[in-house]
Amino acid sequence: GSGISYFPNPFSENLTVTSKNGFHSANLTLYNSLGEKVMEKNNLSGAQLNLNRNNLPAGIYFIRITDGEKCFSGKVIIE
Repeated sequence: GSGISYFPNPFSENLTVTSKNGFHSANLTLYNSLGEKVMEKNNLSGAQLNLNRNNLPAGIYFIRITDGEKCFSGKVIIE
């Protein structure tokens, strides 16, 4: 696999993104089902990233994480 996991998924308030190798100045972008950017976080480091729903409506979202040369993407659901 990609070495990235999203938990819980679906989520209602907070999503935890975990990487086997940890993150080193990663950038995380969240897109809605229309492909519009709804959230962006930069220079993230550590074993896991925490994402708060804020005021995003329920639905399907696409998450993209770039960390150096690596790029990960996945689908998450807000319920």
